[in-house]
Amino acid sequence: MEDNDWLGCSLIEIDPERVSGAPVFKNTRLPVETITDNVDAYMDAGLPLDRAIAETLDSFPSTPGGADGIRAVLEFRAEHERQFQF
Repeated sequence: MEDNDWLGCSLIEIDPERVSGAPVFKNTRLPVETITDNVDAYMDAGLPLDRAIAETLDSFPSTPGGADGIRAVLEFRAEHERQFQF
């Protein structure tokens, strides 16, 4: 997903002065890609979504919104990707 595609997600902000302009969770320096990539890696390793989210939260316990925040970001990404499939 392109960086600017995240602008429609209320949990994410892009500030050129923070983390080189990468999309981050609002009011943090935590890149959204770090969280989504982590969940994806756990799922690629065979974990179900809920367990992948739990493992990600173990690694990044300060993720805004906790499991619900991660689910919201994943849902936003999935919806956005569906809109732009050809």
